[in-house]
Parts: sequence; C-alpha cells; structure tokens
Amino acid sequence: MAAAIDFERLQAEVELSCSCCLNYFTDPTRITRCAHSFCWSCITKYSKGRQRALCPLCREGFELKDLRPNQEPAALVNLIPKEVKEEDLETWDEPTSSGDGACGSQSSAGQGPGEKEEQIRNISKQLEMTEEAVNILRRDLSETKEYTSQIKSRIAKDFCCMKEYIERREKYTGVH
Repeated sequence: MAAAIDFERLQAEVELSCSCCLNYFTDPTRITRCAHSFCWSCITKYSKGRQRALCPLCREGFELKDLRPNQEPAALVNLIPKEVKEEDLETWDEPTSSGDGACGSQSSAGQGPGEKEEQIRNISKQLEMTEEAVNILRRDLSETKEYTSQIKSRIAKDFCCMKEYIERREKYTGVH
C-alpha cells in the first residue's frame, strides 16, 4: 500500500501518461519545440503522412526531426509497481474500434477515465466563460470609446463657445 501512496504522490507531481492513448508512457518521446511528451507510437501515428504536424496539446508545429526520446518519464514509469499499472488499466474505458486514441481523433472525450473527462468539461466551461468575459470587455471597451469620443466632442464645443465669448468680451471692452 505504501508503494501505491508514493505512486499517487508521484503521479500528482509528474505526468506519466500519454495524452494520446491515455496509458502510461511507452517509449516516451518529447517534441523539442514545446516539450510535450507522448508515446513514440502515438505521436508518429498521429503525424503520419504529414511533413509538418501540430502538437495535439498546444498546436505548436513540429516535424519528425523535432522528436527526442524522453528518458525521465520512462524511468519513472518503470518504478510503478506492475499491480498498480494493471489496476489502472482496468479502470479505463475500452478503446475505440479503430484503435485511435485522443491524438488519432484529436479529441480525448470518452477515451479516458471519468476524472479526465471531468477535467476536460471543466476546462471547456472555463474557456467558454473566458470567451464570454472577453466579449463583454470588448463591448464595454467599444462603449467607453464611444462615450469618450462624445465627451471629447462636447469639450471641444464648449471650448469654442468660451473662446468666442472671450473674443466678444475683448471686442466690446477694447481689451487686447
């Protein structure tokens, strides 16, 4: 049980699963441009037939020459007890009939445990709320610009009126 507790702490600190297949890394490979890691077979299958592909996580462009082995997660995955790996595999949903994971379909919905799906839903909600906030701020900014323009126009008009008044006063009183 102590190993499982240590594993849980380790997993909370370090990502040990591929976001394409949602399993523990097998031959972890890092995209050098963005530093995201995937299983070698997942990322090569994902980018197959393309000279330049986009990272499934951040959309940073990469070529096969930009892929490098990532030994750190490989070493950490090797530390996970076999029983824990098997237990975690039993909690996953069955893969799709085509065998594509999240990277093959460019979506991880329905591919992993409920926790990952919940995280995705929460991130989607946060994204929608952020978009709504940005739209509100844009509308407010537009209204503020319009209001500022009206005030500026009013000040210019008032200044012209005051100037005319002063010029008339000077004309009548003979003061220059």
